[in-house]
Amino acid sequence: RPHRISLIEGVSACPHSWSDTGVLTLEGADDIWILRLLGDSVPERFFETPDREEAPELSPDGQWLAYASDKSGRYEIYVAEYPGPGRHSQISLGGGRGALWARDGSELFYRQDDGMWAVRPPQGPDEQFSEPELLFRGRFLRNPGQIPNYDVAPDGRFLMLQRDSIPREIRIVKGWVHAFAVRGGRGLGATSPSAASPPSPEGN
Repeated sequence: RPHRISLIEGVSACPHSWSDTGVLTLEGADDIWILRLLGDSVPERFFETPDREEAPELSPDGQWLAYASDKSGRYEIYVAEYPGPGRHSQISLGGGRGALWARDGSELFYRQDDGMWAVRPPQGPDEQFSEPELLFRGRFLRNPGQIPNYDVAPDGRFLMLQRDSIPREIRIVKGWVHAFAVRGGRGLGATSPSAASPPSPEGN
């Protein structure tokens, strides 16, 4: 059945990601909010800073929260321990957008310019996130915002949006009405075989 979510007074919040642990992340008022659907359904601010935090992505196991922040002067990808309090680690170098977890939580992906990068979460309390690893580059469509415009299948294959290869130019097509009628067999200007003009009476 539908689950009613309480509104945040004075804040326009947008749902972003869903965790298998029953937690919904939202962004609003330049901050990150958490909604536990098994609780009282009242969103709570995860943390509050003077910077802009966007696109919160919870790991499948609910232990890490990835997000984008402009605290360095440009958007980078950060990861915080969830539910906190705990460390906040910057994982991207030189900018990052569109963070997305692998289905099994073994990697965190993000985009930087035309490259797709990945880091691996720590396996123990004294370990750190791995150094960013470039997976591939390509002229794929870029999202101007922080929401990922790509997806990753359980087997690790990437679904990317290819840029339009058609030249950006204006083309004028003459006689398109007749061509459309001929192809469709009906429509404006189309005639049925029975209504077609009879052949010329040659030889009479």
